[in-house]
Amino acid sequence: MKGDFSRDTFDPLYNFSRVLLQQGRVQLDADFNEQSAILLHMLRRLTADLFGPYAIAGGPDAFRVAGEGNAANRSLVARGGRAYVGGYLVEVPDGELTFTGELEPNGRYIVYLDVWERHVTYHETAAPIREVALGGPDTATRAQVVCRLRAVDELRDDAGEPFDINVDLTCDVLHRRWPSSPARGSMSARAVETRSDEACVVPSDSRYRGLENQLYRVEIHRGGGAAEATFKWSRDNGSVVFPLAVPIRQTDTQLSLLHLGRDERFGLRPGDWVELVNDDSSLNERFDASPPPLHQVVAVDPLERTATLAGAVGVNMDLATRPLLRRWDQRAGEESEGGLTLVDGAARTWRGEAGNPDFGWLALEDGIEVQFAANQRYRRGDYWLIPARTATGGIEWPQQPGTTNPRPMPARRAEHYTMPLGVVIMQGNDDPRFVDCRRCFRPLNVEECNPA
Repeated sequence: MKGDFSRDTFDPLYNFSRVLLQQGRVQLDADFNEQSAILLHMLRRLTADLFGPYAIAGGPDAFRVAGEGNAANRSLVARGGRAYVGGYLVEVPDGELTFTGELEPNGRYIVYLDVWERHVTYHETAAPIREVALGGPDTATRAQVVCRLRAVDELRDDAGEPFDINVDLTCDVLHRRWPSSPARGSMSARAVETRSDEACVVPSDSRYRGLENQLYRVEIHRGGGAAEATFKWSRDNGSVVFPLAVPIRQTDTQLSLLHLGRDERFGLRPGDWVELVNDDSSLNERFDASPPPLHQVVAVDPLERTATLAGAVGVNMDLATRPLLRRWDQRAGEESEGGLTLVDGAARTWRGEAGNPDFGWLALEDGIEVQFAANQRYRRGDYWLIPARTATGGIEWPQQPGTTNPRPMPARRAEHYTMPLGVVIMQGNDDPRFVDCRRCFRPLNVEECNPA
């Protein structure tokens, strides 16, 4: 989650059951967030153990798929309802879910529900989570469960075998072969001794040379194999954003912003790389889709509160979709010194020649280096958090047992959980045929204490 957090301390491997506050102690955001994470982990794990990976609880018509429109403009809709997917409670109390993609007149599709959790600030939601009486500062953010109706004409199981999508595809086979989440790629991080001009401020034996405590975020930008993937990084966990003040059009290069950050550290400067996002891009997020482009800032006007980009934005965005710029902090550097090589603004996970990639250590800044594992696949949006602390002059990263070598850690991710709903066979001008594969359950029966 891209928030202004000190760090994320929750790890289910510790088996902590609760967080206990002590009198007279400093309170940190990480303690509060860990308490809620502990409770949610238990509840969602319990739900998944009781109901399985997915189950519908909202009645016989909940999430039933149907076709709408005529042959020239056919769409798929699913009724609202209540379900549990991956332990998450999914509620669509009113209305319907609509598949917004194109459907071939004679196409064959597997229809499913895609569920995940996203992080939102007051910039990204219409909900009144910001207390205006404070006169400007924001407070806490929110995590929101999101669901979308999807339809695919090609799908493979965990063994890589494709589904034969037709009316003979039974629900039993669909549930038994339904793919699980793909494996996560790994990354290592370390802090090494570097030269610094701040020797009078930073301890001379420090490996991390920054002057501020930071929570670095390293996030995969373009997914794929280790030799194909790219990444971006932020020293503030990707939390530095700039809401747009006016709508934008495809050919725009100059953007009007509501503000340019509360100070220089959280500001915008020429040379920065930014990502343009809004409700459409975040609510329709797909880990297998092409990543949004990164744009480089070439000029900033603090009086007019405008930022000029190196090229046209290439998209239309209205203010109703809450568009904003998100700042990333990667810079190109000398490969011989571990510097990054940028491709369309994002950094390669390797250095050297394309035919002979070197998965060595890559330098971010202030002595922090990362190394990606070779022969692994990375998914767009996978990320790692690196807390850097001036008190220790280092970073907080697990070590390999009995050594001081950093341990390769699997990526974190906003996990997408899916629930198959059935098979749809389009039949030209005729109505589609549906194979209903929803799994439902009823509440436990309640008997009267003193039956007549």
